[in-house]
Amino acid sequence: MFVFVDGTFGDAIGTLRNSSNQYLWDFVADSPIISSFNLYIYGFPSRCLSSSFAVNKAADYLYQQMELAGVHKHKQVIFVAHSMGGLVVETMLLRYEKLAERTPLILGGRFTAAKADR
Repeated sequence: MFVFVDGTFGDAIGTLRNSSNQYLWDFVADSPIISSFNLYIYGFPSRCLSSSFAVNKAADYLYQQMELAGVHKHKQVIFVAHSMGGLVVETMLLRYEKLAERTPLILGGRFTAAKADR
């Protein structure tokens, strides 16, 4: 299972899309190895962006939403996180050790590679 997490001031669609309207997960899904994985894309709801926003709160909310979506049923979960989303994922994994045990890889950073033409 791949989980894409946007930054807190972006959105799940715009952050992961380049100027040619190609999405990062389209590049990933074309890989013969990765195409057998399920994808889950998460964007922070606007109420997480209020002045009282806290990383711990966002980490708990992400965990709850993944649980509702069935992400926790997968044997392995690989996170691809943008910007503050990486900090939220890291905090979540420190708080929820059972999920951390099933997380072999976390990728993060700015997704400038998705802007390149193939």
